[in-house]
Amino acid sequence: PGLNSLVPVLTKDLEHHSSKTVIYRLRCLAGAVKSAGKSILKHKEAIKSAIKYALSAHNDKHVFKTGCKLLRHTISSQCGVYPVDSDASPRFRDPENADQYSLGRSAQLHKDSILWHIPSGEQIDFAVELIRIFTFEGLRKLGGISNDDFEEIGFDQAEGSIRDTAKANHSVDIPQWRRSLRVLRYSLRGCVGILLDAKDNNLARNHGPQTSEVDDSLSTSQEHLPFASSIFSEDDKDDWDPNERAVENLIRSASKETQNTLRSMRVKLCTVVASMMSLISSESDDNLLNADSELTDVELQQYSEEGKKTAEMKKKESLDRQTPTNSVSSDAKICKELTEISLILLTRRGVSFRCQDAKSIWSAQKQILTDYVLTAESGYLASALQRAGAYSDNDNAFYKDGENGGKTLPRRLLVARIDLFHQSLQRHASFEVPRMLRRRRGRAQQQCNRKKMFTMETSIHDFGTVLKNSFGVSLPMETMIDSSSLDAYEGMIDGLFSMSCHTNARVRSSALGVVDYALTRFGWVVRERVPRLLSAISLQDEDKKGDSGIPSCAQLSRQVDAQGKRKRFAEVLKGVCSILAIPRIIKELMSSERNRLSLTQSLCGTQVLISLLPDEDMQKMVHYFQGIFSQFRSKFYSLPRITTEEQRVHESCILFLLDKLLADDVEKKPGLLTNAQPITSLISTMDNNTEDVKAENAPGKKASSGNVDTSLLHWRNRLLTGWFLINSVDEHYLYHEDPKIASRVWTTCFHLIENETGQPLQRVALGLFGRLVVLSLAQEGSFYLSHGMRKYCGVDQRQNSSQKDQEVSDSALQMYGEKKADVSILREQLADASFCRSLVMALVFDHKEDSSIGGGHHPQWSAGIEEILRDATSNLAPRTLFPFQRISRSSNVFKVQHSQLVQAMLLIIGKESAQASITHLLDIAKELASSPPSEDQRNQQCTSAEIFGGVCRAILQYNSDFPELISAWNDILLPFLDDVIPKIPISLTGAFFDAFRYGIHHFPPSTFHSLTNWLIEKIEKTLWQHEGQKQGADNMVTEKSSPEPSESIKKGETSLSSASGSNDGFATQSKWLLIASAILIELDAEADLGAAVQFPWYTHALHPMEAKQKKNEENQVLFPVEELNQSWNIINNRLLPCLLKALGHPYEKCREHIAGCLFRICYCHRKCVNTSKALLKSQINGSLSSKEDRRSTNQDPGSIIIDKLCSIGSAREYSFEEQHHALITARKFIVYCIHLGDSKHEYSEFVIPLLPISFESVNVTMGDSSEGEVSAANRVLEAEVVKGFRYSLADVSSSCVITYGLDNDMTKVLKVVDKMSSNTSWQVRQAATHFLRCFQGGHKFLFSPEQTEIVTTTVAKLLSDERREVSSAAMAALTGILAATPPYSVNELVKTYVTIANKSKIKRKKKKDPTKVAKSPPAGNIISQKERERARQQQTSVFFLCAAILANPYDTPSYVPEALAAISKHSFEKSAPLAVRETVKMCCGEFKRTHMSDNWEVHRKQFSQEQLEALEDVVSTPHYYA
Repeated sequence: PGLNSLVPVLTKDLEHHSSKTVIYRLRCLAGAVKSAGKSILKHKEAIKSAIKYALSAHNDKHVFKTGCKLLRHTISSQCGVYPVDSDASPRFRDPENADQYSLGRSAQLHKDSILWHIPSGEQIDFAVELIRIFTFEGLRKLGGISNDDFEEIGFDQAEGSIRDTAKANHSVDIPQWRRSLRVLRYSLRGCVGILLDAKDNNLARNHGPQTSEVDDSLSTSQEHLPFASSIFSEDDKDDWDPNERAVENLIRSASKETQNTLRSMRVKLCTVVASMMSLISSESDDNLLNADSELTDVELQQYSEEGKKTAEMKKKESLDRQTPTNSVSSDAKICKELTEISLILLTRRGVSFRCQDAKSIWSAQKQILTDYVLTAESGYLASALQRAGAYSDNDNAFYKDGENGGKTLPRRLLVARIDLFHQSLQRHASFEVPRMLRRRRGRAQQQCNRKKMFTMETSIHDFGTVLKNSFGVSLPMETMIDSSSLDAYEGMIDGLFSMSCHTNARVRSSALGVVDYALTRFGWVVRERVPRLLSAISLQDEDKKGDSGIPSCAQLSRQVDAQGKRKRFAEVLKGVCSILAIPRIIKELMSSERNRLSLTQSLCGTQVLISLLPDEDMQKMVHYFQGIFSQFRSKFYSLPRITTEEQRVHESCILFLLDKLLADDVEKKPGLLTNAQPITSLISTMDNNTEDVKAENAPGKKASSGNVDTSLLHWRNRLLTGWFLINSVDEHYLYHEDPKIASRVWTTCFHLIENETGQPLQRVALGLFGRLVVLSLAQEGSFYLSHGMRKYCGVDQRQNSSQKDQEVSDSALQMYGEKKADVSILREQLADASFCRSLVMALVFDHKEDSSIGGGHHPQWSAGIEEILRDATSNLAPRTLFPFQRISRSSNVFKVQHSQLVQAMLLIIGKESAQASITHLLDIAKELASSPPSEDQRNQQCTSAEIFGGVCRAILQYNSDFPELISAWNDILLPFLDDVIPKIPISLTGAFFDAFRYGIHHFPPSTFHSLTNWLIEKIEKTLWQHEGQKQGADNMVTEKSSPEPSESIKKGETSLSSASGSNDGFATQSKWLLIASAILIELDAEADLGAAVQFPWYTHALHPMEAKQKKNEENQVLFPVEELNQSWNIINNRLLPCLLKALGHPYEKCREHIAGCLFRICYCHRKCVNTSKALLKSQINGSLSSKEDRRSTNQDPGSIIIDKLCSIGSAREYSFEEQHHALITARKFIVYCIHLGDSKHEYSEFVIPLLPISFESVNVTMGDSSEGEVSAANRVLEAEVVKGFRYSLADVSSSCVITYGLDNDMTKVLKVVDKMSSNTSWQVRQAATHFLRCFQGGHKFLFSPEQTEIVTTTVAKLLSDERREVSSAAMAALTGILAATPPYSVNELVKTYVTIANKSKIKRKKKKDPTKVAKSPPAGNIISQKERERARQQQTSVFFLCAAILANPYDTPSYVPEALAAISKHSFEKSAPLAVRETVKMCCGEFKRTHMSDNWEVHRKQFSQEQLEALEDVVSTPHYYA
């Protein structure tokens, strides 16, 4: 009824109203007809007239657009399936019982069907009529002849008229094209859901007879029509899509003419759109040739004769064609309309789209509209019924069961969800229908001739012919389009490819988006078009113009515009590169070796393409090519080569890359490629019957090896070439019977490392070098076989080294195979000192950001270069789990991969050859360590540490026997360290820390026993000592005469005041101490149970080598234990006393390292003892001899260290500075125990014994009233100690939780705190109070009743402290304790303290009678003692009651009013001292802030009138009349 009233009003006299009024009326009409359904048929004439008026308003684009929207909504309302709005609204009455209201009742489908709008035949006829009138008529005008002309003058005359019109006008009506295409797009958006794919006539004729399902009563004149029958047949019933079948059944109710139109419209429109795109592409090419027609003879001389003939021929054809002056291709709006129309035809099978987004919105709406209260109630009722046993009765199961349950889902939301499911079916059809068409084509592939729908030779006359054949009404049957839907779709995709190469950037962007989305439905077309795309960017498409919609780049590269630039060539390249960067294209590129070879050749030869481009487009094209490479890199994977053909193609790729890398040096060093196998000869051995191989041997293709292009490659192309080479080389070439390719790869790698010093290409070559080394060494099997692993493999220790290496190699070869890599080339190069220097310098230049100097700077690389360098670095060595401990690496500049590379290349060349290389490398490392200041100094010195780490580990793996190890340390490694360590700055000590750890990681202690001795001797000679300062000074003076400049220490170092003269010596001491901590950490690694006798657990998965039969199993277990004990005897007897005498070291870094070493000694020794006991017990049937027991427990360094640290505060031998420095060392030791130790051991054994000295160190001995003069330095030093221990105590109280089952430790801590609470220093008492507050908060649920009582008693005792700071902290601690105490316990305590508070007020003094004379003097001492007791009880009771009040900030227990009334009496001056009064006022004010607000009426009920008045006396503001 509403539509009947609106349509006459809204459509009446539109021509007599203004544009704004017309737009408003048409919009209202569009909204009214949107879901009107069949009621529109009553007003179809009025609606048609309104649409016709709006579409004829050519001068007003807003009216025209509104008319397009009205047309779309009208068509979609007539041919769409949607729920009726009236039925989707909420129901107010039960449909079965009209008297019963159903407000709030949930939606249901049972007995309450949803009314859907299903189009009738008349509605579909009306929708098709609108399309014929407004859409087809506009398309016919594009060819120059209307429908009336076709009907009046006939077919032959109309065809001649089209040709004459095109020749006479030489122009097109651009506005008419825009309007027609916009009307087409809006019409498609309304009717695309009922457009079916036509049955392929070629397939029908060749694949067998087709049976129609439409109607047996079809007339004979219509049965032979191409689109008269149904699209479905019995032969293809398995391919039917549910949505397509539903649409087919839907249009059967329409007239025969309408059915034919709907079955043929999609393929006709696809054909017309493809023809339009062909016309645009042809015009773009013709416009370039017209602009290019004025080329001079001088410019033409640069082209070949064949190129000149081709260009002249194209110009002549273009002039004969007479391209219209108003080119369609130059209008961006027309092109964008075509791309959007293509998107609809290719990817949509319904009016609605983006159903996935609509589902997310629907889920959010459901969550918002859900009645959680009702849902919760229904859940409660359901659980109650289930417990009562009434849930099994079907008649009573109304809750959470079926549609009658308590699910509160609105009906409108339920209907929307069903509509979304229908839309999802339409979306599914957009995927399945193209697949179905492809399957049909596949079944008749041999009989079917595919028709090419896109061509770049299309004129305006050809386009008019296509329009005539598509939308002619009275045309003969033989002129109708005879092509399949799939051919039309592929033609549109080719057209989109051509639009991606358009001259307008916006058109290219729009077309690329459509291509990317269309390939989700037509993904198989990629395989046929990838070779064409690759040939375009390699300029090998001379005769492929228009194939797959891509112009010939080879032809365009020879054509320039009027300005002498190749702008069109640049635009096409941008489009081709953008298409190649689409993920689906990249996926296809990586699927075969042939495609990878073509892409590699193209990307590595982009320099030629970029050089042909205009200057303003060169940098842009770099980014376009980088887009392809970044997508390829992100999806790269190793492709297995199964066939011989694939292997040959891969080898040709390797040779091509090698030739490219050495192309620049062919003229300088002709011998580089003397022994190389030409690629042309290799390719000639392939199967020349294939088209791909013919393309490789084409005359226009450049030679690869024998005729190398000697033009210099751009550095970017060389980096890309190196990246491809790194990722292409694998173990096949290293273990192949023909070593030619492997030798060329090694030679190329060496050449680049030596000649590209400091360049990014050198880093890429270093990555290639690392990959070759790792691949070669992986088969050798010795890279991961350390000393302990050799014993695990069963190699006898008494064998000589050569025999042992051979046995290990043989055992490894059983796992990896019998082939070995030829490393003779590498062995020769590493024997050369110059190559070793080049290799080391390549390790120095890492090309990374330096953020340590000058505020840091970012590397200004070109796009993609940083990723190439990162990938090259990742190939230096395999990933490792080092250090695989809680102590991570100390330096962020030390690169483990460099050390791994040095180790691997030394292991691969053999022990004898490695000796010379080790000498060269260590000599170069010494030079790097003493490098002068420069921007690369840090990297050079860090590289020195990396070389040492790799060399050290390689030497330890080569030399297994004890004499060899001692010789290697004394002759090679230790002299190097003597020379290098003093030279490196203190900031890079962490690099050598990591290098030491890597060198001895997971080796038995005996392998680095010499290092341990040497290091302890260094510490003994140089470390500052408390005792014998004169002797220490003499030692340092002796060192001064040595040639090591950084170890020269002045005599003034013995004096603490001469700090400037001792900086260098202290820095050297810090280095030795840090290295000592590295050795202690690795001893800890060997102390793990079983780590010294077998592989680490994580290496079993990497190297599943079967363990050999173990001989002398007892010796294999006892030997590591003896090694550990031997090392720890040296540490305990020599290193530990030296460290304990240096606790008061004046240098902060040294104190930190001393504390770290002490912690490591305690931590590692405990694990060592436990490991030794476990191993011995497991070996001797669980019994440990008393001798071994005494040996492992006698010398406990932990107890020695703790005793020494605890005696610092009472020691008299320390001066003030030394004592406080020693206290700082003790504090750092506590910090290490907290953050690096285990709670079960370190907290119990080390932290708790050090708590007393921690509390005592908080005391400030130098106050303002200190007698005598105190230096400012001493004050600062003491303040630093006090501040540090406060932080440490806070860390212990909050971070350390005793959850390991030893309740006795909690008692120990509480006793210490209780003792400290009675200390004479108020700072100590305050620290104890704060400690107890945090400690109680972390352990309140772990305390026993006795421990809780200890805490409460200690805090209550501190409430009456004389210092305000201590009593306030105690009250805060008590507040937290009472908050976790049960209310009944607090209530009893409050009553007790209320009584005490009432009795402890200050009593008013009685007036004495002056007439009475005292017979005896008053007992002053007794009165003073009673007064002090009263004051103590008053402060304790009031503070306790305040804590009880503050412990309840959100509620009011029954004892709170009593406490408030009691403390209010102590708020007056006459009844309490100042401290008590202020605390009472603060407590009452806090209570007012938290309670007397919004919920005060609830809290007020707990108070009596007297209690309220007492509270008001404190919290009320005093005034004049009070």
